[in-house]
Amino acid sequence: MAALRANLWKIYSYKFISKFYLIVPILIPYYKSNLLNSTQIFTIQAAYAFSILILEVPSGYLADVIGRMKTLFLGAIFMPVGFTIYVFTSSFFAFILAEFFIAVGNSMRSGCGSASIYDTAVQLKAKAEYKKYEGMLNSFN
Repeated sequence: MAALRANLWKIYSYKFISKFYLIVPILIPYYKSNLLNSTQIFTIQAAYAFSILILEVPSGYLADVIGRMKTLFLGAIFMPVGFTIYVFTSSFFAFILAEFFIAVGNSMRSGCGSASIYDTAVQLKAKAEYKKYEGMLNSFN
């Protein structure tokens, strides 16, 4: 029972750390320093949003097939790959590729935290508390 309760804090911690994007405040100046114009910047962000859109359902299916923790782990691998592409490249198309890898990572993680909290609440026989747990998760985000 205590291990299950610890599951909640592990998920909260993981979500907080995984959503702590220090890159966000410097992203636009970074694009500008790589001589991208506004159209290119918005296209990169649109490519990210489109990638998330097309990857949400397949990543949820993957989590159901191979397991939530394995999917979270895979998502945690894709994120640094995307950020590494950002560090070592400076072209428009490379940035789109980087955003695609980041989108894969985010889509793999997006529902797994909520599903893991729900599974934990069910195992704790506290299904009615799920909304409270989910609210806490969102506050960490």
